[in-house]
Order: sequence, then structure tokens, then C-alpha cells
Amino acid sequence: MYTIEMKFWNGYRATRWGQDQYTDPYGAWPPSPWRFIRALAKIWLEYARETGDVDVGTRNGLFSALASKVPSFNLPRAEHSFVQIYHPTGSVILGKGKTPVKDRIIYPSGPVTWFWDVALNEGQEKLLTELVARMGYFGRVESSCNVRLVKDSPGPATKLAPNCVLGDATDGTVPVLAWDPSCPMDVSVVYSRVSELMSRPIPPGTRQYYAKMPEFPTEVPTVLREPGSSTAFSFDLIGNVRPGVELFATISNRVRGSVLKELGAVGKDGPSMTGEDKDGVPLKGHGHPFWFVEELSDRLRLTVHRKTPFTNDEVDAMLRCAGKFVWNGAWPLKLIPVNETIEAGKGKVWVSKTPFVFPQHYADFRKTTGRHSPEACASRLIENTIGVKPSKVELLNDGPFVHTHKGNKAMNKEDRARSFIIRVEFDNEISGPVMAGDSCHFGMGRFVPEVEHRSK
Repeated sequence: MYTIEMKFWNGYRATRWGQDQYTDPYGAWPPSPWRFIRALAKIWLEYARETGDVDVGTRNGLFSALASKVPSFNLPRAEHSFVQIYHPTGSVILGKGKTPVKDRIIYPSGPVTWFWDVALNEGQEKLLTELVARMGYFGRVESSCNVRLVKDSPGPATKLAPNCVLGDATDGTVPVLAWDPSCPMDVSVVYSRVSELMSRPIPPGTRQYYAKMPEFPTEVPTVLREPGSSTAFSFDLIGNVRPGVELFATISNRVRGSVLKELGAVGKDGPSMTGEDKDGVPLKGHGHPFWFVEELSDRLRLTVHRKTPFTNDEVDAMLRCAGKFVWNGAWPLKLIPVNETIEAGKGKVWVSKTPFVFPQHYADFRKTTGRHSPEACASRLIENTIGVKPSKVELLNDGPFVHTHKGNKAMNKEDRARSFIIRVEFDNEISGPVMAGDSCHFGMGRFVPEVEHRSK
């Protein structure tokens, strides 16, 4: 048994055989074994040119072995997203008129795992390891990925088992193109141009199988299965275009607004969530939640953290936001609750993870010492937020101009604020989260331990 783990960095884009990318009702999910062997064949040409290893016998044996069995999969939960495109007048695809079409992008929540029950000799196994390691994308060229081979699995190596099997049943299934094990592998077909095969319903030596998609239960994050005991909760933010750090405060504000709307509907939007009393006066002590966004490899993750545990009503309100869209602009983001929260960290030296913003007219940048110097002002802001005074504050360099929390005005370009990257030292080791400055409750001015910052 061979296991191949495939992780997509920015979504999976591919088109099934005989379909176009705009009208395909299914999308190429799960990925096609036919496409996989074709990808290995193209990579082999590069491998042979660079290494001088032109052993076609080993190559053909590897391809024949993979084609002799139909793989199974462990598919992660995946979100199908669409980019709407308008074809110009006279489109060859849809005729005249500016007709909107949708291009499908699939965002897996984790790696796609292939299980291939084949026997390979030492040379074939080594070649497969080399080829998958060179696979920089799969599907369309923008579907960048990382692929690795795990030999002994399912088992301790991945602790996964197949949840999607290719078969003949067509009811409630998705078509997937794969090699037909009853037909001998013809390597010339693997290296044929697509234009040479398009006249056929399917390529020679292949057949359509059908995959039953795994059913995923409605997932309640483990951190919230005991309401009243958790101080953190996370959403993945899934969308076609990923906003940059300059918009993190605006995104956090939109998600916060969705949660508060759910709480307001049941009369539970109290000061512990809003940070204001009944008259709208801000509370002292920073006891309300911090909402901060983290950039992961293929998505954004928003974590809500509060000093005191969330109540049952607050937990329910956040879960009711699952599946909703935030962002009123051209690029909506879908909220997906996840089981993981970002560790707040622990250390004596902390560095900016998101830009630090001074309140307007708070610091005097003409001064290098004294109470109104930037370093002294940053020190007071940090102490007021976390209750611990830094022993040293150092402005490392300028950050980008960012939007701060100014309600709906945050979308205006003229409301962007100057930001800085800061390094902070404490006398003793402290635990996070460490956040301070303007819009610190909306993701700005977040710090991480310096060791963690360097490792990333």
C-alpha cells in the first residue's frame, strides 16, 4: 500500500475531461487518477533531463503498476467557491452578449490523501518518490501544491483510512476519470497531446468511475464542546481573493458585527462582548474579546480571545455564524468554524505579528526621549492593555498603511493609518496574547514571541 499526500496551498482548480470550466456541474473532485499519471509523465521528462536517468523500463513499469489499480481517497471537508466572469460580446463559448459564468475553485480544509494498493520494486518506488516531490502544481497551473509519498499506510504514518472509493454506482455520485485496470497501459497515450485525444469521448484505456462523496457531520469545534470553559474560538475565512494585512481590522469588525447581531437577536449582546456599557461608553480593563486574523498558507484564520470564558449564549451565537459571508466588497469571505486555535505563545521578547498603530496624535515622532517619545507611548499602551510594563520597546521599521477600526469609514482610503513593526522586551516571561495600540481589539498591534517570529 502506498499513500500519497497532496496539500493545496491556494485552492484546487481543474477541469474534468470533456467539460469546460464554467459549466461543469461537479468539478474535478475527487482528483482524477488519469490526470495524476499524466502529471507524473510530464514531470519525468524534466527529471530525466536534469538527472540523466532515462530508464524508460522503470518509468513504464511504474505507470503500468499505478494504472493496474484504482486508488481510493481520504478527502477532507472542502468548500466549492466560484469566481464570476463576464464573457465579452460574441463569446465563442456562450454566444453573443455579456453572459456571466462561474469558475469553480475548491478549497480543501486539509491534505488530499491517495491510497494506492500496488506493489512496486525498489527502482519504481524511488522514481515515484522523486516524481511526486517535484510536483509543484496539480490541475491548472495556479493550483500550487506540495506532494509527498508515505509508503506504509494506512496506519501510524497518517492514521487515516479511505472515505471515498471509486465504483460503478451512478446514483448520487460524481464521475471521475481513471485508467481501466483491464486494459494494458499504453505509454504513448500518456504522452499524447490533449488536442490529439479530444475527438474521443474519453482517452483510450480509461473509463469513468463514480465517487460517493463522504458525509461530514455538522462540526462543533472541540474548544467549544464545554461552553463556559473556553476563552478562544477560531474561524477559517474562505474566499477567492485573500485580503492583505491592511484590511485585517475591517475583516475583524465585520465578523464581530455578525456575532453581535446574533447575540442582539436574543438580547445577550452585553458589555463582555461589546466592550461598552448600556450608554455606549467604552469600558476599562480590556475585558471584551480580541479579534485577530492570522495568515495561513492557503487561507485566513480569525481567532476570538477573551480573558474570561465565553458563555453558552455567546458560543451559540458564534456557531450560528458558520457558513455566513462577511465583507461587503467584491470578495466575500465565508466563515467556517475550526477545531484549532492559534497558540498565544509565551516568552520574554515579543515582535509585531500585525502592524502596531498609535492612536491619532498620541506620539511625537520628533522626540527620541521623554514621555511623548514613540517608545514611551508604546510602552504605556502595552502596559494598559496587558497589565505588564515592558522593560524595553524598540521601533524596528515602518509598517504598511492600514485601515483601523472606524466603523464603515474603515473602507475609505483616506482613513488608512501609519503603522510600525515593534520589538518588546519584558523582565520576566509572560503568556500571550499580547496586543496593544489603536484597533488592538480588531487585530492590529498583535505580538508573537521572537522565537516563533523567526521560525516563520
